[in-house]
Amino acid sequence: PDSNLGPPEEEICRGTSITLSALFQQGQAPPPGATYLWSRGETTPTITTDSAGCYSVTITDPATGCSRSARVNVRVYKPDPNQPPPPREEARWYFGSGSGIRFVGGQPQPITGNANTPEGTSSISDASGNFLFYTDGRNIFDKAGNPMLDRDGNPVTLASGNGINGGPNSTQAVLIVSQPGCNDCEPVYYVFTTTDIGAGGSQLQYSVVDMRLNNGLGQVTQQNVPLFDTSTERLAAIRAQPDSTNPQRPETTWIVTHDFNSNTFRVYPLTGRGVGSPRTYSIGETHGPATQNGEGYLKVYEDKVVVAKPGAPGEENVVQVFPFNSATGEISGPPNTIRLGTAPPSAYGVEIAGDSTLYVSLSGNGTDSSRIVGFNLASGVDSTIAKSRRQIVATTDVLGALQLDPNGQRLFVARQNQNALGEITSPGTLA
Repeated sequence: PDSNLGPPEEEICRGTSITLSALFQQGQAPPPGATYLWSRGETTPTITTDSAGCYSVTITDPATGCSRSARVNVRVYKPDPNQPPPPREEARWYFGSGSGIRFVGGQPQPITGNANTPEGTSSISDASGNFLFYTDGRNIFDKAGNPMLDRDGNPVTLASGNGINGGPNSTQAVLIVSQPGCNDCEPVYYVFTTTDIGAGGSQLQYSVVDMRLNNGLGQVTQQNVPLFDTSTERLAAIRAQPDSTNPQRPETTWIVTHDFNSNTFRVYPLTGRGVGSPRTYSIGETHGPATQNGEGYLKVYEDKVVVAKPGAPGEENVVQVFPFNSATGEISGPPNTIRLGTAPPSAYGVEIAGDSTLYVSLSGNGTDSSRIVGFNLASGVDSTIAKSRRQIVATTDVLGALQLDPNGQRLFVARQNQNALGEITSPGTLA
């Protein structure tokens, strides 16, 4: 088993450094020819750092193939505890045609990037706020904005014919999720994708990125592994809470999807062993047979799953809110059902701000106005929720996804073919 042979945390003064050494077993030198792979890409027995963060190393014995891993958190001592820490980057988003935002000290700052897509993108930083990589569902870019390479040294891009299979018009085309680890800093990431939906549904696949490779810039080690052929475009994830009924369960992240032309959710466990077999929950509206019924967002929270089901033209738009147990991954009912009138405009984005304020975007087509509406979910009663409806905005802009900032203080709104995002401040309170 993996083990930590040193302290779980080290502290250094600002401006100094620390040397971290890899040990195979207490009091025993590493075996001859042992290989080392640190979480940030180094391959030496020791590394020196002056930066805070999580550091882990895997030592492999070439004779037996056995490996051991250990990690340590390095903290930088702040001499004056009354002084606030320097602002750090909390998140970075890339979207649209070369656009992006980084959040530093809670404030958004515009940036540019190489994503080029009208719908789903994903980006990831580590627990210390260090930005790692991003993707528009077809191309994967490293932190410098260069195409990430596969094991053969080929760029993982659409132009090279070696891209991943997220659809350019898939609502939630791609999602990056860290693989839960055992005694490491979780340097491996799964990149889940959904293709553009067709008459038979959307294909759900995954690729894998190992950030320890290519000198810490990351490398795609698996690509376009199929999971399910008749999915919708919906895709979300959440780290599992501890399960008192199953204390031996490994660290787990739930990957939540929904079948097409069915009322079935699929909840896949992602653990240190990879993607496990899904649990299925058949409840709520059927998402089909029209392809429009398989579009729209799914969001998962610690106690709720929210899904928008757009109607085909002339059909009703519906949002459903399901009880969710983040310890077990169970989706239950009965759901709250919110009926939003016929399409167009079509239900698209969803987000919960604060404890119980639900926002829904209804995407117009330039002729029919787009709208954002809000609801108070606190009562848990469909009729009371319906009466709480507030129209936040109506516009000829074509509106899309809704996303809270990292601190939950702003709700950002995608606007098609515009040079700025929409923004709702103090979204936790419904006016």
